[in-house]
Amino acid sequence: MISAAQVASTAFATRMYPALVCLREVTRSSPSAAAWQAFGRVALDIAGYFSTGDDILEEAIGALRNAISLRNSEREPAEWATAQIDCGRALFALSIYPSDRDALKRDGVECYRKALSVLSREREPELWAQATAALASSCPQEQRLDALRAAVAALSEDCFQEQRIPLMTELCFLLIEARASVAETRAAFEAEISLLEARKEYGYWTQWLDAQSSYGRWLIEVNDPSAAVRVLGAALEACAEGNEEERMTRDNLTLALEKAKRANH
Repeated sequence: MISAAQVASTAFATRMYPALVCLREVTRSSPSAAAWQAFGRVALDIAGYFSTGDDILEEAIGALRNAISLRNSEREPAEWATAQIDCGRALFALSIYPSDRDALKRDGVECYRKALSVLSREREPELWAQATAALASSCPQEQRLDALRAAVAALSEDCFQEQRIPLMTELCFLLIEARASVAETRAAFEAEISLLEARKEYGYWTQWLDAQSSYGRWLIEVNDPSAAVRVLGAALEACAEGNEEERMTRDNLTLALEKAKRANH
């Protein structure tokens, strides 16, 4: 069954495809760094929704490399770094297709390193955090953890909280995987859930529910069933008995809550 989120994502890609066609024509008739970069970003964002995604990604990489060649890293460090980050993302995305995967990943890592070479955590915290988190994906586990901790910390100001959410979600899962301290993992989950709680009415309800569910299951695993009952109970109470997707979520939460209650007795 196709979820509501999948339907929304497909609709987004379908709406954006005419923009991709238009930008492709612009790059042919009036090529510029801005045009190449805009085309590359849109191509990167929608490539995964089409059967010809690898072709679209190759176009994105070519466009972004054109933008990089036309930008000056000293005069336009933020724009140049943004193009490098997007090019790195496109290279990693293309590496899932049959190809020279190792070479693509090496090139992607090099893009992230180049972006970081001109960025400052103090001057461009959002871009610095993006590049740092992206580079972390290619590092050993402990280095990934350190990089994600730094990226999350760099986005501590209120204006960056939405950009901080996906990094915090990734950090929570990585902390669990690395069996980090209970105190740090608990604090990371509670910080993520607090951010999502404040944004539930603005499209983050499902993410809040997923975070609550993950947190509750982790609490069971670390032998804190009373806290798990509280967290899973709150999620279950908020989960509406609406469409099929929500009913499935409710059923899964019910099973997890029953497990937590058994452990609590």
